Amino acid sequence: METYRTQVQLARMFRVGIPTVRRYIRSGELPAARIGRSYVISGADIDAFVCARRAAQLEEGGSVPGSGRRSRRPRPRRR
Repeated sequence: METYRTQVQLARMFRVGIPTVRRYIRSGELPAARIGRSYVISGADIDAFVCARRAAQLEEGGSVPGSGRRSRRPRPRRR
C-alpha cells in the first residue's frame, strides 16, 4: 500500500510554508491528487520531486541543502 502525505505534512517535512507547497502543486512540479478541498501527494511523487530539485540545483552549480556541514561562525563566549 502506497503512502500519501498532505500538503501540511509536506510543508513541515520540507520546512517551507503551505503556500510554497501549493505553488509546487499548481505549477506541476509536484504531482498531487485533489480529494475534497485538500491535496494528497504519493510517496513516489515526493521522491521524484526531491530528486529533480537536487539535480536542478547541482546543474546550476549550487549546493544541495543538507548535503554538507553548515558554515556558521561560532558565537563569542559570554563571560
